[in-house]
Amino acid sequence: MTRKATSELTTKKVSMGDKIKGFHLKYRPQPNPDNTDWLSWLSSYTLPGILIISTLSILAFWNTLDNGFVWDDQYIVVANKAIRELSLPNIWDFFTSKDVYNFAAGDIYRPLSILSYAFEYRLYGLDSTGYHLTNLIIHTLNSILVYLTIGLISKDRLIAFVTSLLFVVHPIHTEAVAWVKERDELLTLLFFLLALYFYIRRSFNPQGSGQTLRPASTSPYILALLFYILALLSEEMAITLPFILILHDACFSVNRMRRPKDWLAYLPFFGSSGFPVGSPLWKRGVRGDL
Repeated sequence: MTRKATSELTTKKVSMGDKIKGFHLKYRPQPNPDNTDWLSWLSSYTLPGILIISTLSILAFWNTLDNGFVWDDQYIVVANKAIRELSLPNIWDFFTSKDVYNFAAGDIYRPLSILSYAFEYRLYGLDSTGYHLTNLIIHTLNSILVYLTIGLISKDRLIAFVTSLLFVVHPIHTEAVAWVKERDELLTLLFFLLALYFYIRRSFNPQGSGQTLRPASTSPYILALLFYILALLSEEMAITLPFILILHDACFSVNRMRRPKDWLAYLPFFGSSGFPVGSPLWKRGVRGDL
Protein backbone atom coordinates (compact mmCIF):
# COMPACT_ATOMS: atom_id res chain seq x y z
CA MET A 1 0.00 0.00 0.00
CA THR A 2 1.39 3.39 -1.01
CA ARG A 3 1.94 6.22 1.43
CA LYS A 4 -0.80 8.25 -0.29
CA ALA A 5 -3.35 5.42 0.02
CA THR A 6 -2.47 4.94 3.69
CA SER A 7 -2.95 8.64 4.34
CA GLU A 8 -6.34 8.63 2.63
CA LEU A 9 -7.44 5.56 4.62
CA THR A 10 -6.37 7.19 7.89
CA THR A 11 -8.28 10.35 6.99
CA LYS A 12 -11.38 8.31 6.29
CA LYS A 13 -11.08 6.49 9.61
CA VAL A 14 -10.73 9.76 11.50
CA SER A 15 -13.68 11.25 9.68
CA MET A 16 -15.85 8.24 10.46
CA GLY A 17 -14.73 8.33 14.10
CA ASP A 18 -15.61 12.01 14.35
CA LYS A 19 -19.05 11.28 12.93
CA ILE A 20 -19.69 8.52 15.45
CA LYS A 21 -18.43 10.70 18.29
CA GLY A 22 -20.54 13.62 17.13
CA PHE A 23 -23.64 11.44 16.91
CA HIS A 24 -23.03 10.15 20.44
CA LEU A 25 -22.57 13.63 21.88
CA LYS A 26 -25.62 14.91 20.08
CA TYR A 27 -28.09 12.34 21.37
CA ARG A 28 -26.84 11.41 24.83
CA PRO A 29 -28.42 13.07 27.92
CA GLN A 30 -26.09 15.75 29.17
CA PRO A 31 -26.06 18.69 31.59
CA ASN A 32 -26.71 22.20 30.40
CA PRO A 33 -25.01 24.54 32.88
CA ASP A 34 -25.82 27.63 30.79
CA ASN A 35 -29.54 27.28 31.45
CA THR A 36 -29.67 26.62 35.18
CA ASP A 37 -31.30 29.95 35.97
CA TRP A 38 -34.79 28.62 35.33
CA LEU A 39 -36.42 31.25 37.54
CA SER A 40 -35.16 34.06 35.29
CA TRP A 41 -36.43 32.20 32.25
CA LEU A 42 -39.76 31.68 33.95
CA SER A 43 -40.23 35.28 35.04
CA SER A 44 -39.17 36.67 31.67
CA TYR A 45 -42.54 35.99 30.10
CA THR A 46 -44.94 34.55 32.66
CA LEU A 47 -45.77 37.61 34.75
CA PRO A 48 -47.98 39.32 32.13
CA GLY A 49 -49.63 36.00 31.37
CA ILE A 50 -50.27 35.32 35.06
CA LEU A 51 -51.87 38.74 35.50
CA ILE A 52 -54.16 38.21 32.52
CA ILE A 53 -55.14 34.70 33.61
CA SER A 54 -55.83 35.85 37.18
CA THR A 55 -57.95 38.77 36.01
CA LEU A 56 -59.96 36.56 33.67
CA SER A 57 -60.55 34.00 36.43
CA ILE A 58 -61.83 36.67 38.81
CA LEU A 59 -64.11 38.19 36.15
CA ALA A 60 -65.51 34.80 35.15
CA PHE A 61 -66.36 33.57 38.66
CA TRP A 62 -66.73 36.72 40.76
CA ASN A 63 -70.51 36.29 40.85
CA THR A 64 -70.11 33.00 42.75
CA LEU A 65 -69.16 34.95 45.87
CA ASP A 66 -72.85 35.79 46.39
CA ASN A 67 -73.85 32.12 46.40
CA GLY A 68 -74.92 30.39 49.59
CA PHE A 69 -74.58 26.81 50.78
CA VAL A 70 -76.46 24.26 48.66
CA TRP A 71 -77.08 20.52 48.59
CA ASP A 72 -74.23 18.60 50.26
CA ASP A 73 -72.82 21.82 51.73
CA GLN A 74 -75.53 21.59 54.36
CA TYR A 75 -74.11 18.29 55.64
CA ILE A 76 -70.39 18.80 55.14
CA VAL A 77 -70.17 22.44 56.29
CA VAL A 78 -73.29 23.94 57.85
CA ALA A 79 -74.37 21.01 60.07
CA ASN A 80 -70.90 19.53 60.50
CA LYS A 81 -69.86 20.07 64.13
CA ALA A 82 -66.45 18.50 63.50
CA ILE A 83 -65.16 21.58 61.63
CA ARG A 84 -66.10 24.00 64.42
CA GLU A 85 -63.05 23.26 66.55
CA LEU A 86 -59.55 23.67 65.18
CA SER A 87 -57.43 21.85 67.72
CA LEU A 88 -54.72 19.21 67.39
CA PRO A 89 -56.98 16.35 68.60
CA ASN A 90 -59.67 17.48 66.19
CA ILE A 91 -57.21 17.73 63.30
CA TRP A 92 -56.08 14.19 64.15
CA ASP A 93 -59.71 13.11 63.84
CA PHE A 94 -59.84 14.57 60.33
CA PHE A 95 -57.25 11.98 59.34
CA THR A 96 -58.52 9.04 61.39
CA SER A 97 -62.29 9.28 61.83
CA LYS A 98 -65.01 8.70 59.26
CA ASP A 99 -67.48 10.70 61.37
CA VAL A 100 -66.00 14.07 60.42
CA TYR A 101 -67.63 13.97 56.99
CA ASN A 102 -71.17 13.95 58.41
CA PHE A 103 -72.18 12.53 55.07
CA ALA A 104 -73.39 9.07 54.09
CA ALA A 105 -71.25 8.64 50.98
CA GLY A 106 -69.42 5.44 51.79
CA ASP A 107 -65.76 5.19 52.64
CA ILE A 108 -64.28 8.42 51.36
CA TYR A 109 -60.98 9.72 52.66
CA ARG A 110 -60.42 13.41 51.96
CA PRO A 111 -59.02 14.90 55.17
CA LEU A 112 -57.46 18.00 53.58
CA SER A 113 -60.79 19.27 52.30
CA ILE A 114 -62.33 18.88 55.76
CA LEU A 115 -59.28 20.63 57.25
CA SER A 116 -59.77 23.55 54.85
CA TYR A 117 -63.39 23.92 56.01
CA ALA A 118 -62.22 24.00 59.62
CA PHE A 119 -59.80 26.83 58.86
CA GLU A 120 -62.54 28.74 57.05
CA TYR A 121 -64.99 28.25 59.88
CA ARG A 122 -62.40 29.79 62.20
CA LEU A 123 -62.11 32.78 59.84
CA TYR A 124 -65.64 33.25 58.49
CA GLY A 125 -68.00 31.20 60.62
CA LEU A 126 -70.86 30.23 58.32
CA ASP A 127 -70.50 33.20 56.00
CA SER A 128 -70.57 31.44 52.63
CA THR A 129 -68.71 34.27 50.88
CA GLY A 130 -65.41 33.25 52.43
CA TYR A 131 -65.80 29.64 51.34
CA HIS A 132 -66.59 30.66 47.77
CA LEU A 133 -63.65 33.06 47.80
CA THR A 134 -61.33 30.17 48.68
CA ASN A 135 -62.67 28.17 45.73
CA LEU A 136 -62.07 31.10 43.42
CA ILE A 137 -58.50 31.56 44.66
CA ILE A 138 -57.70 27.86 44.21
CA HIS A 139 -59.16 27.84 40.69
CA THR A 140 -57.04 30.85 39.81
CA LEU A 141 -53.92 29.11 41.13
CA ASN A 142 -54.80 26.00 39.13
CA SER A 143 -55.13 28.06 35.97
CA ILE A 144 -51.72 29.62 36.58
CA LEU A 145 -50.21 26.17 37.15
CA VAL A 146 -51.68 24.98 33.85
CA TYR A 147 -49.91 27.92 32.22
CA LEU A 148 -46.56 27.15 33.86
CA THR A 149 -46.74 23.39 33.33
CA ILE A 150 -47.71 23.58 29.67
CA GLY A 151 -44.91 26.13 29.26
CA LEU A 152 -42.40 23.62 30.62
CA ILE A 153 -43.70 20.82 28.43
CA SER A 154 -44.11 22.69 25.15
CA LYS A 155 -41.51 25.46 25.61
CA ASP A 156 -43.95 27.56 23.63
CA ARG A 157 -45.35 30.72 25.23
CA LEU A 158 -48.35 30.99 22.93
CA ILE A 159 -49.45 27.38 23.39
CA ALA A 160 -49.16 27.68 27.17
CA PHE A 161 -51.08 30.96 27.26
CA VAL A 162 -53.92 29.86 24.97
CA THR A 163 -54.29 26.55 26.83
CA SER A 164 -54.54 28.32 30.18
CA LEU A 165 -57.09 30.79 28.82
CA LEU A 166 -59.29 27.93 27.64
CA PHE A 167 -58.87 26.23 31.00
CA VAL A 168 -59.71 29.23 33.16
CA VAL A 169 -63.08 29.97 31.49
CA HIS A 170 -64.15 26.48 30.46
CA PRO A 171 -67.73 25.86 31.66
CA ILE A 172 -66.81 22.38 32.90
CA HIS A 173 -65.24 24.08 35.95
CA THR A 174 -68.42 25.92 36.92
CA GLU A 175 -69.66 23.30 39.38
CA ALA A 176 -66.23 22.87 41.01
CA VAL A 177 -65.81 26.61 41.57
CA ALA A 178 -69.39 27.54 42.44
CA TRP A 179 -70.10 24.63 44.80
CA VAL A 180 -68.33 24.69 48.17
CA LYS A 181 -68.46 20.90 48.54
CA GLU A 182 -66.33 20.53 45.40
CA ARG A 183 -63.33 21.86 47.31
CA ASP A 184 -61.84 18.39 47.15
CA GLU A 185 -61.77 18.56 43.33
CA LEU A 186 -59.99 21.91 43.36
CA LEU A 187 -57.46 20.89 45.99
CA THR A 188 -56.70 17.64 44.19
CA LEU A 189 -55.99 19.46 40.95
CA LEU A 190 -53.86 22.04 42.75
CA PHE A 191 -51.54 19.45 44.29
CA PHE A 192 -51.71 17.25 41.18
CA LEU A 193 -50.44 20.07 38.98
CA LEU A 194 -47.78 21.04 41.52
CA ALA A 195 -46.54 17.45 41.58
CA LEU A 196 -46.44 17.30 37.78
CA TYR A 197 -44.75 20.70 37.54
CA PHE A 198 -41.93 19.84 39.95
CA TYR A 199 -41.48 16.40 38.43
CA ILE A 200 -40.87 18.04 35.05
CA ARG A 201 -38.76 20.78 36.65
CA ARG A 202 -36.26 18.29 38.01
CA SER A 203 -34.65 18.00 34.59
CA PHE A 204 -35.76 21.26 33.02
CA ASN A 205 -33.81 22.79 30.14
CA PRO A 206 -35.50 25.90 28.73
CA GLN A 207 -33.56 25.91 25.46
CA GLY A 208 -32.94 22.23 24.93
CA SER A 209 -34.85 19.74 22.83
CA GLY A 210 -36.42 16.52 23.95
CA GLN A 211 -33.03 14.90 23.30
CA THR A 212 -31.17 17.00 25.88
CA LEU A 213 -31.76 16.67 29.58
CA ARG A 214 -30.12 18.15 32.61
CA PRO A 215 -29.27 15.66 35.34
CA ALA A 216 -32.30 14.97 37.51
CA SER A 217 -32.41 17.11 40.66
CA THR A 218 -33.40 15.64 44.01
CA SER A 219 -35.27 18.58 45.56
CA PRO A 220 -37.92 18.99 42.82
CA TYR A 221 -38.44 15.22 42.83
CA ILE A 222 -39.08 15.19 46.60
CA LEU A 223 -41.47 18.12 46.23
CA ALA A 224 -43.30 16.29 43.44
CA LEU A 225 -43.75 13.24 45.66
CA LEU A 226 -44.88 15.38 48.60
CA PHE A 227 -47.49 17.20 46.52
CA TYR A 228 -48.70 13.86 45.14
CA ILE A 229 -49.36 12.64 48.68
CA LEU A 230 -51.24 15.86 49.44
CA ALA A 231 -53.31 15.33 46.28
CA LEU A 232 -54.17 11.82 47.47
CA LEU A 233 -55.26 13.25 50.82
CA SER A 234 -57.58 15.62 48.96
CA GLU A 235 -59.29 13.08 46.72
CA GLU A 236 -58.60 9.56 45.53
CA MET A 237 -58.70 10.53 41.82
CA ALA A 238 -55.10 11.75 42.16
CA ILE A 239 -54.06 8.09 41.92
CA THR A 240 -53.73 8.59 38.14
CA LEU A 241 -50.62 10.79 38.46
CA PRO A 242 -47.95 8.02 38.20
CA PHE A 243 -49.41 6.99 34.85
CA ILE A 244 -49.34 10.62 33.69
CA LEU A 245 -45.65 10.82 34.63
CA ILE A 246 -44.86 7.72 32.58
CA LEU A 247 -46.84 9.10 29.65
CA HIS A 248 -44.99 12.42 29.89
CA ASP A 249 -41.58 10.74 29.90
CA ALA A 250 -42.54 8.47 27.02
CA CYS A 251 -43.57 11.46 24.90
CA PHE A 252 -41.08 14.15 25.93
CA SER A 253 -38.18 12.58 27.84
CA VAL A 254 -37.40 9.29 26.13
CA ASN A 255 -33.81 9.38 27.39
CA ARG A 256 -35.07 9.05 30.96
CA MET A 257 -36.60 5.63 30.22
CA ARG A 258 -33.71 3.93 28.44
CA ARG A 259 -32.31 1.93 31.36
CA PRO A 260 -34.25 -0.36 33.71
CA LYS A 261 -33.08 1.61 36.74
CA ASP A 262 -34.66 4.77 35.29
CA TRP A 263 -38.04 3.21 36.04
CA LEU A 264 -37.26 3.14 39.75
CA ALA A 265 -38.19 6.85 39.91
CA TYR A 266 -41.85 5.84 39.52
CA LEU A 267 -41.90 3.37 42.39
CA PRO A 268 -42.36 5.92 45.24
CA PHE A 269 -45.36 7.36 43.39
CA PHE A 270 -46.96 3.97 42.91
CA GLY A 271 -46.12 3.10 46.52
CA SER A 272 -47.86 6.24 47.78
CA SER A 273 -50.95 5.33 45.78
CA GLY A 274 -52.05 3.02 48.58
CA PHE A 275 -53.58 5.98 50.43
CA PRO A 276 -57.01 5.92 48.77
CA VAL A 277 -57.44 2.19 49.39
CA GLY A 278 -55.57 1.68 52.63
CA SER A 279 -56.51 4.80 54.53
CA PRO A 280 -60.25 4.13 55.06
CA LEU A 281 -59.45 0.66 56.42
CA TRP A 282 -56.61 2.05 58.53
CA LYS A 283 -58.73 4.76 60.10
CA ARG A 284 -61.42 2.22 60.94
CA GLY A 285 -58.84 0.13 62.70
CA VAL A 286 -57.58 3.14 64.66
CA ARG A 287 -61.12 3.97 65.77
CA GLY A 288 -61.90 0.37 66.71
CA ASP A 289 -64.45 -0.15 63.97
CA LEU A 290 -62.92 -3.41 62.72
